[in-house]
Amino acid sequence: CGDLTGWADGADIVMNFDIETQRFYADVEIPSDGGLKFRADGAWGTAYNLGGADGILVDNGDNIAVTAGNYRVYVNLNNSNNWTYEFNAEDYGAE
Repeated sequence: CGDLTGWADGADIVMNFDIETQRFYADVEIPSDGGLKFRADGAWGTAYNLGGADGILVDNGDNIAVTAGNYRVYVNLNNSNNWTYEFNAEDYGAE
């Protein structure tokens, strides 16, 4: 959620979960530079509000700066001491 979709409740890109890699992913087209965060359940008041920098996610972290482009976005929450995200242009649209 963020500049890409709007910051309102319900304005989200739903991520898929890959059971083999145990991480969430979604292909996104980012039309302009901006910021975003990851959240759970389509609202700010429930569960997580994840932001950060340099591939590291923290609860209630800063907006993540993003550059315009097409990316497969990965979110890995498997290690509660090391939540991570990745914007990967090469994987965009991969099966």
